[in-house]
Amino acid sequence: ITTHNGYYDDQHNRIPAVNINDYPAIKDHLDKFLDKLLKRSSKGKTPYNLQYCISMSEFEKSKIVYPETTMNACFALDNSKYIVEKTCYILTGEYLNYLANTLSSKLFEYAYRHIFSNITLGKNGYQYNKCAMMKLPIKRPNDDSKLLSDDEIFDLYELSENEKEYILSKCK
Repeated sequence: ITTHNGYYDDQHNRIPAVNINDYPAIKDHLDKFLDKLLKRSSKGKTPYNLQYCISMSEFEKSKIVYPETTMNACFALDNSKYIVEKTCYILTGEYLNYLANTLSSKLFEYAYRHIFSNITLGKNGYQYNKCAMMKLPIKRPNDDSKLLSDDEIFDLYELSENEKEYILSKCK
């Protein structure tokens, strides 16, 4: 639930602020904290609205959603305008089908865990971070609509059978 303060979408259309009176149950709940809402410096037009968020329109787009901490590569394509919470990230842009598929592959799970990230959490967990994500060597797709299998992704990156077997053994 976001009680945003209004924003402009990508076509420069004004999306109005959420009127808390349209959501009486939420307003009743927030009224219990009204003294704190009035004191915060980040309020919007009313104590119930969030301050202006420059990236609000990004949630309106098709995007890839992925968790900050995980035990495996999990990148999901969202075409439903979901807003993620603080422990998830989003990617917007081109080639989203291809990127979600490729980033969720065994090859990229291995690459992220063993080459590009140094943030491990226990035996099986790891944390994605922006700096490491930007270093991933992702090839430009020929066809964004075709979902590739792990074998096709291995072939795209010209891995030998030994390299494929090694990576698959490390990503169980």
